[in-house]
Amino acid sequence: MRSGAALIEWLEERRTAGITGFHTSLAGHGEIHDRWNGRAGDFDYQMSILRLAGERGMVRREKLFLTQNTLPIFDRLLDILDGIPGKISRRTASPFFYAGLATRYEAERLTEDDRDGLPERINRLWPRGFNDWLSEREWIPIMMETADQPRKLLLKLDVDESNIDDLEKTSCEEIFAARERQYQESYRLIPALDELCARYGDPANQKIYMMSRDVQGRWLDLRVRSTGAKPPID
Repeated sequence: MRSGAALIEWLEERRTAGITGFHTSLAGHGEIHDRWNGRAGDFDYQMSILRLAGERGMVRREKLFLTQNTLPIFDRLLDILDGIPGKISRRTASPFFYAGLATRYEAERLTEDDRDGLPERINRLWPRGFNDWLSEREWIPIMMETADQPRKLLLKLDVDESNIDDLEKTSCEEIFAARERQYQESYRLIPALDELCARYGDPANQKIYMMSRDVQGRWLDLRVRSTGAKPPID
């Protein structure tokens, strides 16, 4: 990690290139953030960057994660951030999505009681568009209302060195059609939503998820673990 003159030089290079601000994602502060991020000293390093950037008139956006072990120190995190100079263009606080490495930390999720007892200082930071913080048991009846409707799929395509040459030579229509076929084939053997719920849903689970998609993702992972079936394309 850079420090001192090297960090200032790195920052000035980015200002010269036209960068006007920074984004930071934080899970608590100090050692707790460092543990979540997997790098000792990361919190102090990010604070150094934000402070230097703020002193130079750069703006920042902050995404703050709420978990069982960050909630008790959240006020202190906000106090630290409020003490940094510079304009905040956006600050949000939320639980984490059910995706990637975060699927390993279900025990750290907030519960209904945690959600209902959040102070106003945190409630003001709920992100627009993701303000349905519901538990699995609260999501289930909502999800079952549309369980008989066709599954809606969001097509995604990662571009990297392995496929970029072929993609550049292929029309958008062909790329879309091929990806749609891949998704349809991937989900062909996945049980319908109501069947997934019957097999893997937990109507007593009070842990909080920001989207119904997170709950469905949990059910799909349980299916993989119990049957050994290949997971669908995410």
